[in-house]
Amino acid sequence: MPPTPRQHGLTLVEVLLGLAITALLMASLVTMLKNASDASIASAEQLDLQTQAQFAVQRIAMQIQATPNVLLLQKSDDASSFPWLLPATYALQSGSVADTLALTETVVGAAPRVLAEPVSIFSITSAPVTTGQTTLILVSVTLERTNPANFVKTTAAASLSVRMGGPR
Repeated sequence: MPPTPRQHGLTLVEVLLGLAITALLMASLVTMLKNASDASIASAEQLDLQTQAQFAVQRIAMQIQATPNVLLLQKSDDASSFPWLLPATYALQSGSVADTLALTETVVGAAPRVLAEPVSIFSITSAPVTTGQTTLILVSVTLERTNPANFVKTTAAASLSVRMGGPR
């Protein structure tokens, strides 16, 4: 019997082995890319919430700084009703997404504006004052959002101490 010429190409076993190795490599690569994508989305969410919180706090702080320094003679559980916030008022109202709260600013004669959403905590408090001192106001906003795709909760907070009537 004469010798057969050598065959060129891959056997079925070699092809299947190559496919199996490629599938294992792709599975680990897809997992790495998914983790990187999730981290990027979480980081973008965090940045968005932090930006909104800082904007809301700075907006309220500008209003407080523009107000003349007066003594707070009344105490109230509802800090948004203090007279030093006039002509603007701040309140938590139903947000654009179900079961969320939005921080709104209403200036006399204008429609309410949303400063931040979704708000979980909003507070404006004043430090105890004695005659002749500048009133110090602490403004705090905490935003919280849950990603519906993976149920990861993202939280951002901003707070600022402001002297009534501007910095001194």
